Amino acid sequence: MTTPARLSMLDGLRGLAAILVMLFHAGARSPVAMPGGYLAVDLFFGLSGFVLARAYEDRLRAGLGLAAFLRARLVRVAPMALVGGALGVALWHGRPETILLIPDFTSDQNLFPTNPPLWSLLFELIVNAAWALVAVRIGWRGLLLVLAISGGVTAEAIWLRGSATDLGSFWFTAAPGLVRTVFSFTLGVALFRLAQHCRIAPRRSPLALLLFPALTAALAFAPEHRAAWDIACILAIMPALLWLGARWELPAPALGRELGDLSFPLYCIHVPILALFHGSGAAMAGLLVLLALIASALDRWLDRPLRSLMTGLLRPRLSGLPA
Repeated sequence: MTTPARLSMLDGLRGLAAILVMLFHAGARSPVAMPGGYLAVDLFFGLSGFVLARAYEDRLRAGLGLAAFLRARLVRVAPMALVGGALGVALWHGRPETILLIPDFTSDQNLFPTNPPLWSLLFELIVNAAWALVAVRIGWRGLLLVLAISGGVTAEAIWLRGSATDLGSFWFTAAPGLVRTVFSFTLGVALFRLAQHCRIAPRRSPLALLLFPALTAALAFAPEHRAAWDIACILAIMPALLWLGARWELPAPALGRELGDLSFPLYCIHVPILALFHGSGAAMAGLLVLLALIASALDRWLDRPLRSLMTGLLRPRLSGLPA
């Protein structure tokens, strides 16, 4: 059986997660309440671990160097991270180093005050580099040890703070936020290895469509005890959705690809633009739809061409690596 280059259900989950994050940041003005939308970032980290292990683990074991791996990751992240940082600088007078994913060391609150979601891109790149260094050497015992320690620290931090809302985006939560990133990313790697060990191949199934309302319901739920639900989502519910998403392919793969393509641009641009807008109701709903359309256009007309250009400029160093 030929292994597909992309898994449509995982693409679809990534796209929906980006939309749910946007609804969370729209707050009370959102046409749909999404009080747990911030938990989508943990799904992003898990998806990243799964997809990168699938694409790079064998290459890293075969001798792919850290520098080549990081160049490939920067090609993937840089264009839209630059756009997101530039929006924060232009619209909200942010510091210019934001464009390079350098946090604002003069801020006593957010790492990236003019575009807060950028914290997750920085932390993911840090964890990507650490994983690439140890991927060849770490086995199941090492993975389980990392998961036990990082999962415990993450759960404790959430319990003490009452939720995972700002875990990572603020300077005073940066350390547990990095551990949060380590946990979900490592879990994604572990789930890929488990699927590989069990020789589980994705198959098309109408059951895949159930994962969309399941993710939406998990993030729309507003329990009385937020911390307990956040811990359950990060440690169990998001990993379960990732596992099922890796097993079930959408009956219409094009839907997943379209959602996946808009996810990263939407995640990078929505906060600085939402912050400019003071409307609600139908006007806010229209803006949210417009943001999704802009994100899709950015993917097609800016992100992909820039990644192709960067890949071409870096040949032969990136030869054979997915952009």
